[in-house]
Parts: sequence; C-alpha cells; structure tokens
Amino acid sequence: MIFADKAYQGAGGSIRTPFKRRPPAPTVPPAEDRQPPPRQTRAAGERAVATFKGWKILTKPRCRLRRATALVQATSPYTTSRAAETHDENASLLALQQRSLWEAFAKRPGLFAGGLVTGGFPVNATQANAIAAGEVPVWISHGEHDHLLNVTGARNSSTLLRQAYQARGKSPEQAANLVRYTEYADSAFSLPDYHAAFGPTYEDSSILRWLLGQTKPAGAGG
Repeated sequence: MIFADKAYQGAGGSIRTPFKRRPPAPTVPPAEDRQPPPRQTRAAGERAVATFKGWKILTKPRCRLRRATALVQATSPYTTSRAAETHDENASLLALQQRSLWEAFAKRPGLFAGGLVTGGFPVNATQANAIAAGEVPVWISHGEHDHLLNVTGARNSSTLLRQAYQARGKSPEQAANLVRYTEYADSAFSLPDYHAAFGPTYEDSSILRWLLGQTKPAGAGG
C-alpha cells in the first residue's frame, strides 16, 4: 500500500490518497437583499397605506351620512376593491386609476378636500376648468425620466390647471398654491423604476401632511 498526496487521486490500485474537502456552500444573502425589485419599489407606498389603515379615525365617516353616500356613488364607477385609498375626503390613486381621479374631481369637486396625483395621466382642458371651478387643491408628482408616462404630461397638467385658476381670477401665486408640482430626479428613486413616483412622494412627509391637512369649507357639498 502506497500513501500519496491528493495529486494522485484516481490512480487506483494500492495507492491511497487523502479525501478532498467538499467545496463550501454558496453564501445565501439575507431575505431582504433577495427581494425582487418591484417589491422594493412598492414598499414605501405600501407602508404609507398600512399606516393610514391603522388609524382608528378611519373606522367611521367623519362627515354627514348624506355626503358619505354621495362619495360612494361618485367613486364606485371608477374603483375596484383596492384601487383607491382615502382619508376623509382626500384621494390618492395610482397611475392606471388617475384618469378616473381627474374625472371624479371634475364631476363631483365638492366631495374632495384635496388630491395627490403620483406618476399619473394628464388632465384635459375640460376637467381642469371643472376642477378650478370647484377649487380642489392638487399636488402632482412625477419622475423626470418616467419610462411609461412621459413627464411632459405632468408638467402640462400643472400648467393647464394653474391657467384654469387664473382664468377664474386667481393670482399666479394663488394658482401655484392650489396646484403644486414636484418633479423627482433619478437620484430620488431607490431603484431604477422612474415611473414609481409614489415611492419618493410617500417618503416626503410634507406632502402627506399637506394632503391630510386639506379641509372643505363648512357647507360645501357634492
């Protein structure tokens, strides 16, 4: 019997060699590092929605039942089971529902205290005039390099709405206060999904405080 080093493995016969160690198992990264990019992108918005759902103040209407009924009737044609998240009479819908958001604001402006539009479709002139007539404050946010909906639509929406307010006698400063606009550079996104403007929007507490601070004047209705 001959003892040899590992170089002679496989020689057979009476030659004996040491066993080779098994290769180390591949290192598995933590679960949070293996999340698919879409889940990471949606995380900020889902955290905000989860926070709103936990508020006890949302368990019952804070307005007259007549107005609550009108609110349901106004929004039911445009929403599915989880299409919209509401707080009091403020609304925020994600991109594919935002055509309906503009339409709801235009047809029933008295139901809404304010609106937040993130990475959404543009408003048209008829809707802008109706929204200005109802004086619904709106904050629009969009990614500078949105690959699904070009940022030009959001820029045009803010311009169109401000022009509609000025046509009704508002000063440029008043119009800018009623129609706010935030455009996010690529650096604002944690992942390169520049359509997901809701991420940096919901991470900005000043925008959420503005939205939740909007109230309808006493006596206003739908």
